[in-house]
Order: sequence, then C-alpha cells, then structure tokens
Amino acid sequence: MATSKQFKVIGVSTLNGKAKVRYANDMTRVKILIKNGHTDVELFELPESMTKEAALAYVSEQSLFTIPSDTAEVSAEDVASVAAE
Repeated sequence: MATSKQFKVIGVSTLNGKAKVRYANDMTRVKILIKNGHTDVELFELPESMTKEAALAYVSEQSLFTIPSDTAEVSAEDVASVAAE
C-alpha cells in the first residue's frame, strides 16, 4: 500500500458476510454503505487526516474496533511499526 492518500474517517462494515475496513473523508459514507447493502457499519472520525497505515495504528492504539483478520491492505508489522513511531 504505497499511497500517501489521507482519510478523516475509518471503520468497518460487513457485506455478504465479509467484514472489511473502510476509509472515507466524511461520515456521509455511512449512507452509501447502507444503501449498497452493508451491515454492521461502524465508522469513526479520526482526530486528523491520516494515511491508511497511520489510521490502522490509531485504531489499534485506541481499540476503536476489531480489525478484520483478513485485512490484506496492511500487514500487522506495518501497523506495529507505525504505532511505534
């Protein structure tokens, strides 16, 4: 995941039985996810814009939600290295 794109919102939703981490720039994303059939939608506003790696590290530090084990976007080592900075 070699992108510098930043997001203000992170969360998780379930679609067709598969939970996945979601990133957005505002909370209106909830409406779109629900409209498209997602369930168990949980989105959280971040304290500042963050990259995906930094946002996942923040989620881990704050225990906002359980990151799905099959999140292939970022490895556990990447999250740990960002959290250690």
